[in-house]
Amino acid sequence: LYEERQLLKNGEYKKLANVSLRKTKIFTFVAILIIIVFSVISFYHFIQFGNDGGWANLILGFLNWGLVIASTVFYARDIVEKRRTMVRVLKLMEAKEEFDSNRT
Repeated sequence: LYEERQLLKNGEYKKLANVSLRKTKIFTFVAILIIIVFSVISFYHFIQFGNDGGWANLILGFLNWGLVIASTVFYARDIVEKRRTMVRVLKLMEAKEEFDSNRT
């Protein structure tokens, strides 16, 4: 966050956009990993409910599945929004550079 503020303060928008896109890729990987892990845990609890019949496994399965759905919605919305914004910034910077080079 400090690095992003410094880049913004110094007017290095292209570098800021590239750094943000890199962080978005890392965030995407972590989000996918979390979704996969909690899906597997959820399936485990559902299977255990089928084997044992205990209500705790059913409740834990639904709670984990709810977490998977909430994570998917939250992460997807956040990642797509940030990625689109940074791609637009990069396109605007390229257009500005092209305009400035054609002007001189």
